[in-house]
Amino acid sequence: MTKRRVAKEEEAKQVKLLGPLATCFTIFKGFAATSVLYVPKDFFNGGYIFAPAMLVFSLLVTLYCSKLLLEVNDRLGGSASFPEMAFKAYGKWGKICTEIAIATSQFFFCTAYVYFIAS
Repeated sequence: MTKRRVAKEEEAKQVKLLGPLATCFTIFKGFAATSVLYVPKDFFNGGYIFAPAMLVFSLLVTLYCSKLLLEVNDRLGGSASFPEMAFKAYGKWGKICTEIAIATSQFFFCTAYVYFIAS
């Protein structure tokens, strides 16, 4: 068990971290890559000023929330999952609610993706 932990720590030290600009770009790229099928129509429906502004606003909110989650993860030792963080913050019900929220969001994300591909 100790050899594995040492190996994981050595691998973690070799990983190059992204800077703030690269992180913003990566998140923006993730939004664009997953939305490439339906964003053009949304830009048309939402307007060419409002839609990009909301996309950037969504990017900033996501970046801020990710930063908060990373800070919580660091305070908990660096290897906590979302349900573990919720358990430490809110107890058993926090963990259950988090697991339900993750499963529900993943289900509906996949459903929406299949719908957009089909249409």
